Amino acid sequence: MVNLSHNCLYGEIPKSIRNVCLESLDLSFNNLSGEILAEVTLLDYLSMFNLSYNNLSGKIPSGQHFETQNINGSAYIGNELLCGDPLGISCTGKSNSSTSESVKVEDATDNWRNIYWRTIDRIAFGIIKHMRKQD
Repeated sequence: MVNLSHNCLYGEIPKSIRNVCLESLDLSFNNLSGEILAEVTLLDYLSMFNLSYNNLSGKIPSGQHFETQNINGSAYIGNELLCGDPLGISCTGKSNSSTSESVKVEDATDNWRNIYWRTIDRIAFGIIKHMRKQD
């Protein structure tokens, strides 16, 4: 289990998330933005994924076992621009991107965001690697 809730994380969920092997990932109560990547639905071992209370937008992806993870939608509440079956909010007429509502960020800020997420990825990978050595 990796709990990164309440950590002031910001930016988009990195595509490298598809490379992790986690059973539980809590990213709630941060400031994440953008869409939930479709690659998340391919994480076979992920049984709990909490994205509540961020600034995510677009349609909640579905596929494989992903829709059975959170049937009541509580993992997505607090994201006003999300839509899809788990929330019971139709995506018809909604844009899948929040670019018109988002503020453009300077390149320097984007670089720091990428460094931040790479650091988080490495920490999570290190924890998992250490835990596997103990088995």
